[in-house]
Amino acid sequence: MRMEKMNKPKLIGYIGHSIATDGEAYDSKCMSDKMEEIGIQNYSAAKNEGINDKSLKFVRAEDIYHGDLPRLLGSQVVIYDLNGGTQDGTISEVGFTAGYLETLRMQGKPSPQIVLGYSSNSRVLYPDFEQGIASGCVCHLPLGMVKEHGVFVGTKDNLYKALEMIVTEYENSPDPFTALVDRLTQRIREELSFEPTKILGANGMEIIK
Repeated sequence: MRMEKMNKPKLIGYIGHSIATDGEAYDSKCMSDKMEEIGIQNYSAAKNEGINDKSLKFVRAEDIYHGDLPRLLGSQVVIYDLNGGTQDGTISEVGFTAGYLETLRMQGKPSPQIVLGYSSNSRVLYPDFEQGIASGCVCHLPLGMVKEHGVFVGTKDNLYKALEMIVTEYENSPDPFTALVDRLTQRIREELSFEPTKILGANGMEIIK
């Protein structure tokens, strides 16, 4: 029998994504549009003209802090693009999220957020190796923070599947979102956690499974 959707407000998401270059800013906006299409309202710093259009006013560092962090704290679904580039802001947000969720854990409180990591950089996901040097990488500390409090799903396709899973479960469950966080996180970890089948070295030989 088909389940009827519960009358619930839309989920709120946050996109942690480098916007240092035009291409990264455009990709962040596209991700925002995709999340809206899936059914998650979201905040993307790339769409916040109040802090990005420098012709409007002088934007202070504190303006960026107060523009982004309250929205991060108020979000239920947080995604991070770990692309290995210049993304100090994104990595700072990952650390902020980990600190926030770790504090709640130590206080014995449930997590109010599902955290998902992915990478828009194919060289991060599938690096080539030359004399032991990887063609792409990310720092393992923020990666570990994402994996400790959420799931690194790797690809955009996996991310979209995870977001659709979250929305479907939320819309069809009588439970509040906080009651679904652990269950959904575990399900995503089991079904969509990134596991490359093989990584090839420069000589074409498989070096990691």
